[in-house]
Amino acid sequence: MIAIATTYHGPTDHRGSRIIARCAEAVPTRKITVDYDDGLNSDGNHKAAAIALIQKLGWTSAQGYGAWIMGATDRGYVFVCDTKHGLDRFTV
Repeated sequence: MIAIATTYHGPTDHRGSRIIARCAEAVPTRKITVDYDDGLNSDGNHKAAAIALIQKLGWTSAQGYGAWIMGATDRGYVFVCDTKHGLDRFTV
C-alpha cells in the first residue's frame, strides 16, 4: 500500500510557512516541500503538497494508480492510494 504523510512547518527567520510531503519509507528522493498558500485552507495546503509529490513520483491514474484517500492525524495528514492492484480491505 502506498502512503504519503504531510506535516506543517511554521515560518522561521529565513523561510515562510510550508508543508512537507513524504512517503512512509522516508527516502530523501521521495519528499517535497511546498510553500503554504494563504489562499487555501489547511486541508487544501496539505492536499496540494500531496498532489505535488504524487505528480513528481508519477503515481497518477494514468500510471495505473487509483483514487487517493485523505485522513487527518495528530501530526498532519496522511494520504493512501486505493490502488487498482488490490487494497487490503478489512472491517471491524
